Amino acid sequence: MRRPRVGLSTSSDEKAITPFITSSSSRSGMRSLIITLLELLEAMEYLKGHFHT
Repeated sequence: MRRPRVGLSTSSDEKAITPFITSSSSRSGMRSLIITLLELLEAMEYLKGHFHT
């Protein structure tokens, strides 16, 4: 699936970003990485609140 072109993006930006958009494996990998980071942040916030109160 191609994403619609955004008016602000330049052609060089598009060339750099396109591989990440087109390959589904890297997209799912990026998504899982972001989810992992969010879960880590949540755990850290929980531990901070748990130990400092």
